[in-house]
Amino acid sequence: MSLPDTDARFSAEGLIKDAIQLRNSQIVTSASVGMPARSSAQIFGRGAAAAEEEYSRLQEKKRLLATHELVYNGVASQVNLLSFTQNGDTATAEVSEITELTYANYEDGTTPPPTGYSYPQIVELSLRPSGWEITSMEAKTPGGIPPTTVQRTAVRTGPDTEVDSPALLDPAETLAVPNAAQKPALPSPTGVGTFTNKTLGNPGPAKDFKGAAQDLPSTVVRTAAFTPRLASSTSYNYQAMMNYAWNWAYGRNGVYPSYDSDCTNFVSQAVEAGGWSQVGGWYQYDTSWWHNWYVNASWPWAGAQNFANFAYGSGRISYLPYLSWMGAADIMQIAEEAPNNQNVTHTTIVTYVNGTDIRVSYHSRDTRDMSIWDIYYGNSANWRYYALRT
Repeated sequence: MSLPDTDARFSAEGLIKDAIQLRNSQIVTSASVGMPARSSAQIFGRGAAAAEEEYSRLQEKKRLLATHELVYNGVASQVNLLSFTQNGDTATAEVSEITELTYANYEDGTTPPPTGYSYPQIVELSLRPSGWEITSMEAKTPGGIPPTTVQRTAVRTGPDTEVDSPALLDPAETLAVPNAAQKPALPSPTGVGTFTNKTLGNPGPAKDFKGAAQDLPSTVVRTAAFTPRLASSTSYNYQAMMNYAWNWAYGRNGVYPSYDSDCTNFVSQAVEAGGWSQVGGWYQYDTSWWHNWYVNASWPWAGAQNFANFAYGSGRISYLPYLSWMGAADIMQIAEEAPNNQNVTHTTIVTYVNGTDIRVSYHSRDTRDMSIWDIYYGNSANWRYYALRT
């Protein structure tokens, strides 16, 4: 292994930045974003065909999001080369990327908040006669929800109408999904959880998304009827939950433990900020929910499935039949590759609602205000979603 010279490092850094800019531009309306000078063939060489396939998938997701009045019209990325190790004609780079995507205004003229993410990556390069060529770009830590600008799987084409048996607790409890005609009107953003004081500002009136299915099904249904949350029905502070999650989406609070897979730990912190009280007990029991100053925590505090078991078993959550019914500080959990994997593996929390424009924030792929539609279309058809009413 040899240390790279300054020119090699500088050349590779420019190539990586162009690769990220070219990838990210695929999800944005073409008239509003600049393209790098280099093409995919110049960046990836013999791997250009695979890159172009991913770009096509991103463009299809962009089309589907537009049917929900979600149009990315701008992107800004901060890319830093953290390390660069050269070994002859090959090199490995570690890169940090922080990207923010802005949206076109809603039809009523109001401006939605941006979506942002932090995405550490490992980039492999090979030196060709014409210069460096990228041979692979992967997340530094596998798993988690990919950023909106990464689309490795086929785009999901539409909401899945089936309701699977629940993966949690007692499958026999599954009840029928209410008929669509029985679905209550979506609450005003200012009527539940006091949205007007949110850090992002007033999200505006509830919206009716035209030309697209509004009911994105949740996998689990536990109650036959949906009861809208009223501000006076609980002592929990949903505003505080959302604000905590929004403000700590890119950071780690030193008061709490931190993990490589940090999603559920992060949501536990947010709901505690809004009034959930800790429950003592043996750390492996799903009846406990706590952390302490030893930088330790019970399994339900930081484990997705354990959290779900505790939250439902203690009566702190109920299940909604549709993700589009979620409100302030509700929780969305995901089971990857169901039915082979029935346990939930990811936990996110709602930090923005404007009608059916519902956004979640989460850790492990640190993300702020990601549309649930973006997650739904952008990931495997085998993923199953759970909407938890807090």
